[in-house]
Amino acid sequence: MRVIVVGATGTIGTAVVAALGTRHNVVKVRHQEGGFHVDLASSDSINQLYRVLGTFDALVCTAGWQNLRASINMRSRVSDRPVQQTHGASQSRA
Repeated sequence: MRVIVVGATGTIGTAVVAALGTRHNVVKVRHQEGGFHVDLASSDSINQLYRVLGTFDALVCTAGWQNLRASINMRSRVSDRPVQQTHGASQSRA
């Protein structure tokens, strides 16, 4: 399958490309210049990308903007206690 991955060079996109790349023909799309790129805020840019790419079997979008500083600040406002898993694991009561 020919799979387009938008946001392929980001944190999540890199993992998606690694997972799909062993079984599929992955085409990486990024937001910056170089190779295939797209501005998701521009319908003209998106349409141009579709014209350039031609046919494909699937498209995965992992694009997003990460604000690391905001994440760090949020973590500092939250309790420093470790997060406890409360779902997905069976717990017995005594």
